Amino acid sequence: METAAANGFNTLMRSLGTSVAAAVVGVVLSRLTTVMGGHTLPSQTGFRAGLLIGCDVALVAAVVAVAIPAAHPAAATEEPVEEPVEEPVEEPVEEPVEETQNPRSETPARP
Repeated sequence: METAAANGFNTLMRSLGTSVAAAVVGVVLSRLTTVMGGHTLPSQTGFRAGLLIGCDVALVAAVVAVAIPAAHPAAATEEPVEEPVEEPVEEPVEEPVEETQNPRSETPARP
């Protein structure tokens, strides 16, 4: 159940990050434009600015990822659990079986 919640949260954060990044780069490219042949186009400076913003955000994310403490195994933090002791099971004793058949004949011997 925790894995499903973590996957859902991860998907949500990725969607939010993609949406915010697209909006920021869109604003940067719309503000840094050049006119060429009567058409307004994003300039090379706008693309460089968008890439630098992306690099800065990636560096901040790397620093945050390094700052997250390492996960410790759950067994080390919890008290040791005593395992139930199994009681020995007595094996049934097999009794010798008497032969009821004569080895020389194929018909069973009568008692």
